[in-house]
Amino acid sequence: MDREPGDFAEVPVVMVHGGPGVPDHLAPVAGVIDDLRLVRRYDQRGTGGSCWEGEHTIARHLDDLALSLDAWGHDQAVLKDEEFESGPAAARTGPARPSR
Repeated sequence: MDREPGDFAEVPVVMVHGGPGVPDHLAPVAGVIDDLRLVRRYDQRGTGGSCWEGEHTIARHLDDLALSLDAWGHDQAVLKDEEFESGPAAARTGPARPSR
C-alpha cells in the first residue's frame, strides 16, 4: 500500500498490554482515540481468552502479533505498547518485519 509520508489516518492502532499474566486493560485508552481511527487490542496468548503451552518468548509473541495482523487484514499498524514485557515485542516488530 503506497502512502505519502505522515499519511497514517487509515493505519489502525494496535494496543499491546503488559504481560504475560497482565490482562488487557486498555479499553479506556482505546476509547480516547477510537473515533479517530480503528483500534485493535491485542491480547497476548495465555492471558485473557486464550490458553498457553510452552515457553514465553519474544519471537513467539512477535509471531502471534503478525498472525493477528494477518487475521485482521492489516499489512501495517501503529503499535502502542506498555510495560517491560510488551515493549520489547512491539519495538522488535519493525526491525523483524520491516514491510509491516
